[in-house]
Amino acid sequence: MERQLVSEDSALLLDVLQNSGVTVLLNQNIQALAKNEEKICVKTDSLAEFDGLIVACGFKPRTELAAQAGLSVGRGIKVNAFLQTSDDNVYALGDVAELPSGKLYAYILPIRSQANWLAGFIMGQEQSPWNPPNFTSKAKVHGFEAVHPYNV
Repeated sequence: MERQLVSEDSALLLDVLQNSGVTVLLNQNIQALAKNEEKICVKTDSLAEFDGLIVACGFKPRTELAAQAGLSVGRGIKVNAFLQTSDDNVYALGDVAELPSGKLYAYILPIRSQANWLAGFIMGQEQSPWNPPNFTSKAKVHGFEAVHPYNV
């Protein structure tokens, strides 16, 4: 949950889930799915039986094409404060754009803000760098409230 919660809140969420009777297995590699009578079995690194399964995969920007084109990449395509890549004629935005702070925004509100800002910048209507809008991401889990929500 590194992109949604600070580490303290991530640990709190884990506690809430575990205290609710949820078994949490982290960093599991799903190796196979199989049907066994009425149940779906999931073979992972651990051998366990479950009544239900939640798979959370997160996201990872696909930067291969950008790297092949010679653009600087890290967790995403590296951009400056004006959403320009290492090639001044190429811009990136959304969950693939890695800002100088190292942040990637995978939320509709900032992505829409980037798109609108970039259109204005290209048209010469914006001269200052893009700044993320004020918003707070929320983990929607019953009984959980982030103590330190990101104001990302």
